[in-house]
Amino acid sequence: MIRRSVVGALMALALAAATAGEASGAYSRTGPYLDFGAQVAISKLPEIKLARDGMARVKYPFGWQRNPVTTANIGLQAHAFYLVDGRRAHRRLALRTATGLVRAQEGGVWRYAFPFTVGGMGETLEPGWISAMSQGLAMSLLTRAYEMTGRRVYLRAAVRALRPFRTTVPRGGVVRRYEGRPWYEEYPTPTPSYVLNGFGFTLLGLYDLAAHSAEARKRFRGGYAALLAALPRFDAGSTSWYHLGHMTKGPQARFPASPAYNHIHVLLLDALDYVRPHRTLRIWREQFRSYDR
Repeated sequence: MIRRSVVGALMALALAAATAGEASGAYSRTGPYLDFGAQVAISKLPEIKLARDGMARVKYPFGWQRNPVTTANIGLQAHAFYLVDGRRAHRRLALRTATGLVRAQEGGVWRYAFPFTVGGMGETLEPGWISAMSQGLAMSLLTRAYEMTGRRVYLRAAVRALRPFRTTVPRGGVVRRYEGRPWYEEYPTPTPSYVLNGFGFTLLGLYDLAAHSAEARKRFRGGYAALLAALPRFDAGSTSWYHLGHMTKGPQARFPASPAYNHIHVLLLDALDYVRPHRTLRIWREQFRSYDR
């Protein structure tokens, strides 16, 4: 079993390899995704290879495995590079990964074919598990692919990705409740984990799709309210918490964010505050940013 984050670790690795600066705040549904255009190329990392089907494979101790989040990250970064330098190769790569996600989608979701044990939680997701983060990042790439090409195949796939947001985790979806508000789980473990970075990426995906879907707007509003309610719980004193397992499972599940993941939290709160400003987002963005230094 893998006991470290594999869904988002490669993006954190790329972030750590880049020069971490101040978050810019500006975010656009059609613009570069966060600071992906300033990062090292994710597709060049030795742990990653892009297969002919347009889906990324990641090297794990037990072999190469398809990873939807890594695929979306490669596509979003290629799109960001394209907007920066205009190179057609970057445009082709963005659309190649978007097309790969369309073809790999099954019943609106992207599944993982390997087991995964969530760090700190000690609970294993069995093969076939899904992730709200995968759904959200795919929405962000697919909506950008639609804007680039006008091809509705990308938009239809993005809308289909809303399906697990209609169902709770026990029933096979990604929805949990946090103080009565919907929380979309990166890892749908038996015990709620409430992973912050995965939730933030999911909210951005819903925001990106909201321009084309009333349901996405509704899911974004509900999740946004949950984020505002939960943010104070993520302060660990010298960093942010990666998840809230210490609240849902016990002190043994404490899982502080690494510097790279804490920086991701800052970037996400900055972007969300730009698209829907709120004092709570700014307070905790600045608190977490103080831990970057």
